[in-house]
Amino acid sequence: MRILMVITGLGVGGAERLVTGLADHFADVGHEVLLVRFFGDAELRPSDPRVRLENLQMRRSPLGVLAAMVRFRRLVCSFRPDVVNSHMVHPNILTRLLRLVTPMPRLVSSAHNTNEQGRGRMLAYRLTDRLADISTNVSDEAVEAFKQQGALRPGRMVTIHNGIDTAAFTFDPAARERVRAELSLDRPLPCCWRWGACGSRKTTLTCCRPSRAGRSGPGWRSSVTDPCARNWRPWLGRWGWPTGCIFSVFGMTCRR
Repeated sequence: MRILMVITGLGVGGAERLVTGLADHFADVGHEVLLVRFFGDAELRPSDPRVRLENLQMRRSPLGVLAAMVRFRRLVCSFRPDVVNSHMVHPNILTRLLRLVTPMPRLVSSAHNTNEQGRGRMLAYRLTDRLADISTNVSDEAVEAFKQQGALRPGRMVTIHNGIDTAAFTFDPAARERVRAELSLDRPLPCCWRWGACGSRKTTLTCCRPSRAGRSGPGWRSSVTDPCARNWRPWLGRWGWPTGCIFSVFGMTCRR
């Protein structure tokens, strides 16, 4: 089967990691895979060399978008996919619109959030809903949120949870010591890692709430990718973190 996947870009992120992993899996089981991105460098890329990568080099202007969509149409027509799977809001909407003038036997639109940040985007989802065969989202909550916001008709979106290839993660004592040295850990501390942007949509604070077992421990180190540790201090006491807990955000620390 020929599978065409399309995403905004291949920077470092959860959706990008998922898409590249899916592309690897599809290629591994014998499918022919074309992974198209709208713009940007491929910071993340599939590890399987059989996955073909294409960059539309879309520019953020009306003419730039139009030129990129013409290139996209040519790719679709030459590749002749059996299934097209788009990911994230702009590829979802634009790929649906492209289907009006380009043959696509099956189109699956995959969202990765509860809110696409804007009534206009949710309206665009609603108006183009019929152009996709089915839509997916990463949780039951996200599917319900799209329904509540009128982005689609009931029954038109299903939950497909994010997957992870556990075989790709193995314990490395050397890597552990290197990271602890980078974080200046001078004594054994349990570490709580939460990689992602700090903001209401990502609920970083909720993700970092300690368990009862964690609160009774000798101390914790938590890391995120956005310099927001200074915003955590008021919450630490409410959650019962013991004095001496350390939160690190790329070198910025916040102590309880």
